[in-house]
Amino acid sequence: MAKRKTHSGTGRIPWRRDGVWLAGDTHAHYRNVGVERLAAEASPFCDFIAVTSHSHRPNFWRAQHAAVVAARKAYPNLLIFHGLEWGCPVGGHATVLVERSRSENAILSEFWRTYDGWYARSKPNTIQDAIAGLKFLAGVSHRTESTVILNHPSYGRPYTVDDMRGMYDAGALCVSFEGACGKQSGTPGSEIDPIVRKVGGAYDVLLSEGRRYGLTAVSDFHSHVSEGGKSYWPGEFAKTYVFCPERSCRGVLAGVKAAATYFVHNDIIGPLRFTARCGEREAMVGETLRVRQGAEVEVALDCIERSPIDRVEFITNDRSPSAFRVVRRKRRWRIGRWSRFSFTVSNVGQDFFVRARGVARGMRKPCRDEPGDMWFYTSAVLIQVT
Repeated sequence: MAKRKTHSGTGRIPWRRDGVWLAGDTHAHYRNVGVERLAAEASPFCDFIAVTSHSHRPNFWRAQHAAVVAARKAYPNLLIFHGLEWGCPVGGHATVLVERSRSENAILSEFWRTYDGWYARSKPNTIQDAIAGLKFLAGVSHRTESTVILNHPSYGRPYTVDDMRGMYDAGALCVSFEGACGKQSGTPGSEIDPIVRKVGGAYDVLLSEGRRYGLTAVSDFHSHVSEGGKSYWPGEFAKTYVFCPERSCRGVLAGVKAAATYFVHNDIIGPLRFTARCGEREAMVGETLRVRQGAEVEVALDCIERSPIDRVEFITNDRSPSAFRVVRRKRRWRIGRWSRFSFTVSNVGQDFFVRARGVARGMRKPCRDEPGDMWFYTSAVLIQVT
């Protein structure tokens, strides 16, 4: 497939100099605990959460907005989205998030009635039906901003690569997916979605085509592990960090749509900087670095380790558009509290991407005794030869 320009994260992020990183969860359910308790338990871990009732449970969905409004008053320092887990006409589920506004409930309700594959009597099941839903959201952007995040893409009814191409190409709305699904209490270590975990998998193919999908990790909260469930509280185990222009729901949406994200399990790292540099020019995650043929690019990941990181792996196609490789780094440089892992690409001859991941070994999850490997993953930096 021919290379194409990305509409997500092209060039520089406008708020690069004065943006703020916010931590949160874009996929959680309230029906077993109520929105106010969900907010109370998430508050120590998160700057934002999204309450996303299943579309095929209409009683909970209809009651959700009033419960979210009440929780916002009770927890004013927590950004709370009124969202929807969409029964997407293709693949499985997707999260629909809209900006906090007077029209948020009316817009989501109309979307649910008209475009939801579970609710609509016609049971739409084609990519055209999914794109029609995205176009509806784009058409009301003058009233409220929105985004769509594909949920657990490899599980249940999986999304195909063509599904993901079609939804990305429909406009700048569906530009993220869950790189790690929720309900992670059942295994000792991190569970990463196969399309992200596999080098050369669907995610790398999409990035190599210029489709810059961003990554999230979620709780998919239903019931807490300490109360007989399979989930952790939002942010307790999985956190998505989003680089935002401001601390608001609108700011979170902007950061997600810029693909300026990374996710962490078990808080193995805190702040992170992931960049590609050529001379005086630098691009961060979610941006594109433009260089000349033959240039040298330094790729660096700086982080504050909260648990000892065993290694960082950079995944890239710097040598050939369809040949993906891993550059492993165990050695790090110390810069104050920060650890730096890096590598250099010399004599650049083509467009390429770089994404990164790191692992801490022998860590224990909350409420579990067995040790396992915990991971963090970044979204990508793109490098474009001009």
